[in-house]
Amino acid sequence: MIYPNWPVSKQIKAFNSTKTIPFQDYPFTTPPKILKQVHANKLVHADKLVHADKILAPKKTEADGLFTSTPNVICTILTADCLPLFFAHQQSLQVGALHCGWRSLASNILNNMLTILLADIKNYYFWLGPSILQENFEVEQDLLDNFMHHGYSVDFLAKVVKPHPTKAHKFLFDLAKLTKLRLQELGALEQNIFLSNLCTVTDASFHSHRASKGQNKERNYNCIWIES
Repeated sequence: MIYPNWPVSKQIKAFNSTKTIPFQDYPFTTPPKILKQVHANKLVHADKLVHADKILAPKKTEADGLFTSTPNVICTILTADCLPLFFAHQQSLQVGALHCGWRSLASNILNNMLTILLADIKNYYFWLGPSILQENFEVEQDLLDNFMHHGYSVDFLAKVVKPHPTKAHKFLFDLAKLTKLRLQELGALEQNIFLSNLCTVTDASFHSHRASKGQNKERNYNCIWIES
């Protein structure tokens, strides 16, 4: 397990899973709340989700983020190379998790997160967990066009994209940096944003869609909750 290195209260519990311990073997006190993720920008209140009979059972609620202020409600996001984002209020009033793939970020899931926060974003800590890092994230112009279609400027994208050193018409995209910069634009304090800097593609501890060329269907589980 990867435990976030951030200064939250002891009441906040969180981890990014690895291959070492099967997720279903983790000693949860209550079943985690898990979404049917669709690479969009919707967040839902985790308290309203019905527990599945089995942790790995199919999920019906389509969303890419969930949040709670209730103790022992476990917000869970699944990733394979996308970025798992945790947020936690500094006085433990609220926690949440977002599935930040490029599609969700382009369609402004972070803006939607801002609308559900119980306090000013400056009063929150953020953890950007293991994901594909820039040197392994090859993209083409159509991805950048998608961001610009949703209001991202060329100047902003220039901070998170660089030309591929050997492949024409390809770029290397920094998912974590984009997330961090966008959080700062929305008012988060830089000193409250913490990055794992772990790459799911090159670190064999993690499941990776890209490293397995789509053959690995397993996922990394990313959980956060307020312990009673």
